[in-house]
Amino acid sequence: MSKTRFIKVAAIITIIAAGLGTGAFFLKQSYQYNYADIRSVAVNGDAKQLEAVIKHGADVNATDEDGRPVLFWAMRKPGNKDNILILINNGADVNFLYNQVSPLTMALTNLTDKEVFEALLAHGSDVNYYGVDGNTPLMLASAYQSDPEVVKLLLAHGAKIDAINDEGQTALMFAVVSNPNPQVLKALLDGGASVNLEDERGNTAFILASLKLKDSRFLDLLTLYGADIYHKNRDGKDALALVKEVSQQIENAKDAAAGN
Repeated sequence: MSKTRFIKVAAIITIIAAGLGTGAFFLKQSYQYNYADIRSVAVNGDAKQLEAVIKHGADVNATDEDGRPVLFWAMRKPGNKDNILILINNGADVNFLYNQVSPLTMALTNLTDKEVFEALLAHGSDVNYYGVDGNTPLMLASAYQSDPEVVKLLLAHGAKIDAINDEGQTALMFAVVSNPNPQVLKALLDGGASVNLEDERGNTAFILASLKLKDSRFLDLLTLYGADIYHKNRDGKDALALVKEVSQQIENAKDAAAGN
């Protein structure tokens, strides 16, 4: 490190340590070894500490040795909303890609803080980014978020409701397969989701809901919004036939376990 950089780092450490009380030792030690990396503060420090290091020049887009940015590390810690918002509001790249994962898709699969989603979208995060397996933010929200308001938020920001992933699946299909809250499904249906689209195997949302043996509220909603309950997939089987197959497989497994 050059003499100029050393003096700059020492000055920053002194300023931060003087103003942060109990957190001074932690920050002093952290910045002694790597002045450009604020990951430790973003994950383990409080909002005051993070604001201080940013104010004194820490890079909010610093990455680790694997190329993972500070924002992603902050999102890995539960209850870290304040620090995440500080990073976003101070210029963290909301469209940075790490292994095909964007900050928005990372947030939707790890967090439940609507305020974080709002901040990402307000700062320009791509609401229609096709990530791993071609999954979009709306698909992930439909699977992982129990609050239907999150789906409505994404739709309000222009999410394509009938986008399909690499397997021909839509957000509606994600909702019936993975989300326990039928209100998320209803939010998609109210938003105009096409109820009879097929995946690459010819399965519709109604067939998938039937195969998952979802409670009747899911099937009732799909039927109410026009689902074709007699639709046959590419194997020529409708929902009833497939459910019978699954039920028989379950019974066979029970018999095998009982030694019958």
